Amino acid sequence: MIEIQQAIRDQLKAQGYTNAFSESIMEQLIDKIDDSRKILNWENIFKVHRGRFRTAASAVEVIERLREGDLKLGEQVAQVLEEEGQTLIDSPRDVKAWLKEVITANNLQGIVFIWDEFTEFFTNNVPVTPLQELAQATGDMPFYLLLVTHRALSQFTRIDDDTRKKLMDRFHPCHLEMTPVTAYKLIGNVIRAEPNFRHEWESKQDSLWSQVDVAMLHINILGEQVNKEELKLLPPIHPFSAYLLATISSLYSSSQRTFFQFLKKMEPGSFQWFIANYPRDGWYWLTPDYLWLYFFEETKIEDIEAISDLLSHYNSAKDRLTEEETRIFRIMMLLTALQRQTEGAHSLLRPNLSVIKRMFVGTTLYNRVEKIAEGLRSKDIMLAIPSGNDTEYIIPRVTIDHDKLRQYQQKAEASLTMEKMINVKKAEAEFAPKLKELFLLQGAAKLRHPIQIATVKELKNRREHVLQGVKKPYEIGVVLVVPQEDDKLVDSENIAKTLTREYPNYCILISQMSFGSKRWKDWIQFRARTWYYDEMRDNNMKKYCDTKANSIVTEWINTVRISKIRSFFRGKQEELSGFEGITSYLGGLVEIVFPYGPERIDKTATLYTNPWGKTGAEIGLQVAKSIQRPYKDVVDKLVKQRLWKESDLDHHTNHPVARLKRTVDELFADQSSVNISELWTAVQQPPYGLMPSPIGILLFSFLLNSYSTGYYYSDGVNSLALNPNKLAELIHEVLKNIGSSENYTIRKMSDEGEKFCLLAKEIFHLAPEQATYPEEARKNMIAAIIKLGYPLWTVIYYSTEAPHLNTTQQTRKAVAILNEALVYDRGELSDVEMKEIVDLVYPERHHLRQCLSRDRMQKGMQIFWSTHAPRLQVLRKKLGMGETEIMAQLRLLLNEDINMWCEKRVKDKLHTVIKNLDLIHAMNLLCGVKKHDLESIRNYFRGTWFTSKLPLTCFREGQPDNVVAMIDYINELIYYPAHVPEENRADDIRSLKQEITIAIKSDISITRKLIEKYAGQNISEQETKLLYESLPVLSGVPENEVREAILRALSQQSRQRKIAELKQKWEELTDSKSPISWSEENRTPIQWVLEGHAHHEFFTNYSNLQHLTESELDEAISHLLDYSTKFGVLLDREHVLDRFTEISAGDYANLVRQSGKMDDVRDYIYNAFNGNVYQWPLQLGQINQRVRQWVNDNYQSSAYPKLVEVIEKMSPTDIKDFIRDLVAKDALIGIRLLTAMQDGK
Repeated sequence: MIEIQQAIRDQLKAQGYTNAFSESIMEQLIDKIDDSRKILNWENIFKVHRGRFRTAASAVEVIERLREGDLKLGEQVAQVLEEEGQTLIDSPRDVKAWLKEVITANNLQGIVFIWDEFTEFFTNNVPVTPLQELAQATGDMPFYLLLVTHRALSQFTRIDDDTRKKLMDRFHPCHLEMTPVTAYKLIGNVIRAEPNFRHEWESKQDSLWSQVDVAMLHINILGEQVNKEELKLLPPIHPFSAYLLATISSLYSSSQRTFFQFLKKMEPGSFQWFIANYPRDGWYWLTPDYLWLYFFEETKIEDIEAISDLLSHYNSAKDRLTEEETRIFRIMMLLTALQRQTEGAHSLLRPNLSVIKRMFVGTTLYNRVEKIAEGLRSKDIMLAIPSGNDTEYIIPRVTIDHDKLRQYQQKAEASLTMEKMINVKKAEAEFAPKLKELFLLQGAAKLRHPIQIATVKELKNRREHVLQGVKKPYEIGVVLVVPQEDDKLVDSENIAKTLTREYPNYCILISQMSFGSKRWKDWIQFRARTWYYDEMRDNNMKKYCDTKANSIVTEWINTVRISKIRSFFRGKQEELSGFEGITSYLGGLVEIVFPYGPERIDKTATLYTNPWGKTGAEIGLQVAKSIQRPYKDVVDKLVKQRLWKESDLDHHTNHPVARLKRTVDELFADQSSVNISELWTAVQQPPYGLMPSPIGILLFSFLLNSYSTGYYYSDGVNSLALNPNKLAELIHEVLKNIGSSENYTIRKMSDEGEKFCLLAKEIFHLAPEQATYPEEARKNMIAAIIKLGYPLWTVIYYSTEAPHLNTTQQTRKAVAILNEALVYDRGELSDVEMKEIVDLVYPERHHLRQCLSRDRMQKGMQIFWSTHAPRLQVLRKKLGMGETEIMAQLRLLLNEDINMWCEKRVKDKLHTVIKNLDLIHAMNLLCGVKKHDLESIRNYFRGTWFTSKLPLTCFREGQPDNVVAMIDYINELIYYPAHVPEENRADDIRSLKQEITIAIKSDISITRKLIEKYAGQNISEQETKLLYESLPVLSGVPENEVREAILRALSQQSRQRKIAELKQKWEELTDSKSPISWSEENRTPIQWVLEGHAHHEFFTNYSNLQHLTESELDEAISHLLDYSTKFGVLLDREHVLDRFTEISAGDYANLVRQSGKMDDVRDYIYNAFNGNVYQWPLQLGQINQRVRQWVNDNYQSSAYPKLVEVIEKMSPTDIKDFIRDLVAKDALIGIRLLTAMQDGK
């Protein structure tokens, strides 16, 4: 603030404004410390803080220099005075007032204050609150504040986000920067040749430019568009130096001024310095390494903290380098600094080898950059990280937390093992993918050989357990065994021989190249460092260590690729020269295991790896409309070899296709039904080894072509005629393992099967498509019986009473054997079983066909009922029930389809049906309804007839034993449907109907009995009725809950009586509804009239009656009775008004009383607080203030006249005595009286 005031003061004086204005902060300082004014002892203060004023010889000199306007000294003086407890007007408010006065007093249109070099203000972390307030003041007066910084506000790290936002809200940011085009023009204008040497210079300029012409192309492509003619004017400044100069100027605000100094001043690395010292030793160009020397090494940029590690690393390494190494090293440092500043957004500002080389285009160093950079890497001065086809250079991390790094080292050693790294099943297995890539398996081999990798240690310890991966019969598993150490190979070969002999579908390959302890140690170290740098968020070092770890593995993998391998298969050992021979070796194994495999037909990779589906099956079954590749190649080859027709296969008996066909035909010849999934598994086995692939589905379908017509298929549920298109669908689903494809079978129908199907169609009226196959026919026979709605054996009962039918023992046997066949738990019928059925049933076919109708089978069921349960018909007629309702009851009891109904079981269930019907009849009589099933009677009983809130079992109370027994029986029947009573007591229900009804319908009577039982109380019928009405619905709850509910209701009823008694007594005593209503009616809190804790507790409880316990209600009633006399004061209106005045007016109570306007005061307070009188005690302080205000406002018209009248009557002596006594007791009155008397003088 001092700076602003002093600067304005100086400018006003310089412009001739002599009009006096308010004293500035500097003037305040002078006034405070000038001893002649005797404000403070400045001489002593100066002596105490003498060390702070090294540039001033005495206290007097300080004053003189302040008068001369020494701002720096003024700040020191102000700071010292503040420490001494002396305040200045260095507050934003005072300064704003000072600015307004200056503008007004000097008749100024306004003040424009431009504060240059404001960067330092933010850098020093000075509080910005005064600045914000001053900026806000610009809206109130013509004061304009412009702050000039050389960095964006976002670049000041010492300003927090909240402060930064406030400043952005107060100030309008305006960003100005030097564009690259401007920079190029400025540089070009600086370079001027001496007139005498102009032609020579222009010639030399062209010669120099021709060396770096390509640089302009790089800048245009990778950086930004530049004008060639402008760059041609820049030599000896290298084009990349110009580009980076412009970049530095835009990235570092302070360097925009330093940019001009670079061109004009004679300092190391500057343009003038280069002109004075070069060309030398064939070096003509001011290359970008000089920019590092000038701007960074000499630290001419701000925010040096961001590159402090670069400067430290550079200074520690530069003395060990040659001149050429120094040049490259400087470029690396420069690009690293610029990459950080731009966050890697520009490809030309990255420390990559390609970029570093471009920086020296046209120099003698260009072709040696890579070699020199490698030298810096080999000296560990820089670290190299592969980056695509390029190399990025980073500085090694200087500061390392060795304790934390050691922890990661221990973690790596404990958690990373060779076994984990080669485990193909683990995503984190780092070595496994690279080792698998060594095999280069393609086409059939990729499907044929699942690969596992194990260490020699695992092979020795786990033996056969390392042999994993083979899950399909067409596979030959490959286990690659790698040693971690050379000495681990001992005995591994014998184990491999033994295992491959015992497990002939596995091949074991043992690499002779170990990983080695040194590699393992180095790899562990780099992995630990990768974790460490990841936690440190040092992505460059993390990337470097990750690259180094990967390079160790890659180097070992490359060695394994060309090293010897010992292979073992079926106990035989071979030696391979490397992975180059693996493909042919595995091919030889396939020829041994699968001599008739698809590889012998065609090895084209796409036949094994391309997507495949139903189309391949259609081609194999020769129903496809067109044949596309890769299938076409196989078909053409088979056609050419005369193998595409089944008739030709006999001429090529040893061809894989002919062998496969022979195997398939043999399976169909041996079995009546062939499971397609099992057949597919068979052809995957040696010696064929078909695989799920384009060629696999094609060949398998071709093999089944002769079975696509004239055969039937089954999916485990349906059996239908087969055709080529349907077979293609089935084959596709089997090979893809879709749904229940494991149940798909193909079969040919026998003579017995055909006769069975014909018989089924005739007897059961089936359509031809419903009996295409025995199982399909059997399924539809069952469906027909279910649709008819009656079991098959009812036809026997019908036949016995049909005069036109002759039922014989043969008929009974025919029905019996059909009953046995037409059930769900019967397996597929064999030819022998079907023959037996046909032999028995065929002679009776006409008889059975005539009987198989709904009405005749219904008649047969009625005859069955009459025969085995005569009473059923009687009850059915009593209840008015039809046959369908009886059948519905049987279905519920049997809980199975009609075809499964066994005659004996149905007989047994008839007794249950009779019992149920009898109970339904009895309950209908009891409830006065006509229901046809127990569930309906239950619903009616619970929902309509028995509506009591109490459980049915409660009505046992006080009843005779026979009625109690029946209540229990009905309760079990109605409320426990899953446990229907075994005993049939329908007759008892009918005989005790009246007694049961009377017992169950007596809600109030039972409730009184329960109250007497649970509480020992005998209450009136009216009270019982009220209590019953208050009960919740308790139907179905246990007795203990009924007891609790009744006792709870009884207690609540007692409470309500006591609440009513309490309210009645209160109204008698107070003539009001409650303490709250009394307070409102009398406009006086009842607490002010009846004081004391007991009364206040009573008032509180009265406001909460419904939540009081019975004991609390008893206490409240006792309180009213005990203090009934005292409660009488509530009816004394004058006493109530006096209590209001006493408490609300306090010390002013007598004034209010004497005014005679107590009612007015009470009304005034009531209106002021909008009623709510009961809560006034909580607002007593505010009420006292309001009353005092009323007294002051009404003093002249109320108390004052009476006071004058009293004074007039008093003698002088009495007045003096009274005043003397009054001031002795009340200090406030005494002081006010004294002040008034002094003012009067």
